[in-house]
Amino acid sequence: MGFDGATLDGIPVGWFNSFGHVSDVSTDYDIRVRPRSSDRATGWCAELSKKLAREDEFGSLMQRCVGHFLAGKTVRREGELQSKDLTGWAGLWLRADADDQPDLFFDNMSRHPILGSTPWTRYFIDAPLPQNTDWLNYGIVLSGAGVVSADNLRMRVWTADVRWEDV
Repeated sequence: MGFDGATLDGIPVGWFNSFGHVSDVSTDYDIRVRPRSSDRATGWCAELSKKLAREDEFGSLMQRCVGHFLAGKTVRREGELQSKDLTGWAGLWLRADADDQPDLFFDNMSRHPILGSTPWTRYFIDAPLPQNTDWLNYGIVLSGAGVVSADNLRMRVWTADVRWEDV
């Protein structure tokens, strides 16, 4: 799940700013696609940023998909992130919801956050999904000011063959 595809108003097609799906998310964060040429990789990456943000403010770029076919399995959300001048923290996030119950599983890396300025690094979240999982919500989060960039995102599932496989 890279960001080399089409954009709509500067936002990667299929992605959105989380409004309506994440409580208290700010819509004042900027989302754009930019060239990734500062390291070995080339192509495009997504960037979430805000120059001036209150300490309690956060932005998010996300996707949402049906998740019932992964219910009861362990999934891994992984991707490469880079940060610059963070005043708070950033990370990947993953949330599993049932139709009638949100937050069956939730991790936004706040317990192991990305801080300050970092080079491109691969991060992951492993999630044992409850049997009643209907929806998967996932993306990147930026709390406070600064810039977080993302690329090469993947969703993987742990198989009976004892290995990770792309979903």
